[in-house]
Amino acid sequence: MRSSLGQDGSMVSHHSRIIPAQYLFSLERPSLGWNGQTCLPVGSRLVRLIESAPSNEFGGATRPTGGFTLNTCCAKTGNREPNGWTPAFAGMTDLGDSKSPNRHFIRGFGARARGEEFLDRPDSNPRLTQESFRFIKFVNHVGGGIRVVRTFLADELPKFPAGHTVKVLDLGGGDCDIPLAITRWAIEQGYSVEFTCVDHNPQVLAMAKESLARTRCKAIRLVQTDIFTYQPPQEFDYALGSMVFHHFTTEEIDRLIMHLRGFVRHALLINDLHRCTLNYVVAAILTARVDPELRHDALLSIRRGFKPAELAELLSKHDPAPQVRRAWFCRVAGVVRFDRKEGR
Repeated sequence: MRSSLGQDGSMVSHHSRIIPAQYLFSLERPSLGWNGQTCLPVGSRLVRLIESAPSNEFGGATRPTGGFTLNTCCAKTGNREPNGWTPAFAGMTDLGDSKSPNRHFIRGFGARARGEEFLDRPDSNPRLTQESFRFIKFVNHVGGGIRVVRTFLADELPKFPAGHTVKVLDLGGGDCDIPLAITRWAIEQGYSVEFTCVDHNPQVLAMAKESLARTRCKAIRLVQTDIFTYQPPQEFDYALGSMVFHHFTTEEIDRLIMHLRGFVRHALLINDLHRCTLNYVVAAILTARVDPELRHDALLSIRRGFKPAELAELLSKHDPAPQVRRAWFCRVAGVVRFDRKEGR
């Protein structure tokens, strides 16, 4: 440990110890650092997360005024015991909990958050749309979004006879990064898969058209429609929604699953975000220096995500034995089967 003088003349020490997790995530502790800033030990360093977003950030889509900035830092010392350490996100509030400004955000993980994402607005900024789907593409590739779909289809495709073309409906397919990756994988494995990607946002479909033009993929078709009223001319073998279902309320999810049952033969795969502290912290770090609206949407998406048990309970209304599991990285995968025999 080495020491130096802090900004206010007090002795500052550069720590190399890690503070126990129970102190990091205590709900109400005196603040470390200065000017209301708090510190999080990461290995032998301390990372300062300066919270400058409004307290209602996780509720409605009010434009955030700032975001996290990341800097290495040190902490004031004195006769402070370990229980004086505070969580790195102190100052965040639960949804609508303006009376408790020092409550830790983890309390908000007890239930899915409400609120509107900027990306969901019909007049969303085109620049935000491009940046958002660039970030989503990164998350799908690095965070396991493609892997979840590939694992699911690797179990399902061998059930079909050789030469059969499996038709998949992709709900809110974005710029088609997952359908493109799965199509390439299927060809390598000797399977024939065709995707129909539906989205109501013309900006998103324009991006998808560019992606398909670059790759010259002929196995993906785009449709601009409202999925809640979509009536396809043909049936699909499977439907999947990747990072889509967290945008819907429980009532909307029930309605959508019942609607899909009318033209999806075998199963629906829900590939979405796990609502947990680790996912939130990682997203906060990854979006520390991005557009404030993108950061708002990313963090709200996690708070609108699912815990495995609650997703299983939700899906059990549509399937007596839904398959729900956690997946890499901080993903939740749920399968509703439409082809289940009576009593099975």
